[in-house]
Amino acid sequence: MIKRIKAGSRDSKDTHKSDYYKNIFSIYNKKLNKLPGMIVDPFARNCEWADLTNDLNPNTKAKYNLDAFEFLKTIPDNSTKLILFDPPFSQRQEIEKYGSNNLYASDSNKISLITKEFQRILLAGGVVIKLGYNSTKIKNLDLIDCLIVNFGGSRNDVIITIHKKMNKSLGDYCE
Repeated sequence: MIKRIKAGSRDSKDTHKSDYYKNIFSIYNKKLNKLPGMIVDPFARNCEWADLTNDLNPNTKAKYNLDAFEFLKTIPDNSTKLILFDPPFSQRQEIEKYGSNNLYASDSNKISLITKEFQRILLAGGVVIKLGYNSTKIKNLDLIDCLIVNFGGSRNDVIITIHKKMNKSLGDYCE
């Protein structure tokens, strides 16, 4: 079932500053409170909700300023309970955040490499909270929830999908 969240056209375009995002993060963080592991945000901007924050832009509060894929490669296997996944999916967002051509939306291979790292670093039972303009499933993770944030007629909706790494299976050990 898809849930619809009503937001206002005056809500921040920066999802990390929006109340709906904070609420969803809070709900899933509470659900995972007994699961050991850290919270990771590879596109954090100035968000401080995660234990490990990264953003390519050095003028943010993020602890690391690496390419998201390179950042994720530094994280140990099975060490993460929650990943906040909110990359700039459009050219407009890329220019606003980084002042350059889109590093991620124009290269689907980069997103595939990043989500493959999610599978490696997530603990069984861990989740990815993905924000974007699509509901593309993250390979090898189960889609467990889908929410649409509606801002009104003047702005695009934001689609939030929650993906969960289920218990280990033989497939977790094969390439």
